[in-house]
Amino acid sequence: MRALIICTLLLLHGMMCLAALGFTSSGLPPIPKCKEPCTGRKNECPTQCKHCRPFYNKKGKVCATGYG
Repeated sequence: MRALIICTLLLLHGMMCLAALGFTSSGLPPIPKCKEPCTGRKNECPTQCKHCRPFYNKKGKVCATGYG
């Protein structure tokens, strides 16, 4: 019984450490906020800025409301 409790606590500790680093259980990165880099996955950006687009002054694509 003691071993089961210790294993459970170690598993919980590992999950908390991964959560603090920003990893999700599915392996996908967390949802970016507006003006943050994105990869172009479907429904990746939040509803306030739902488009993942490249801009000339940014390196890569970012979540934005539109062009300009």
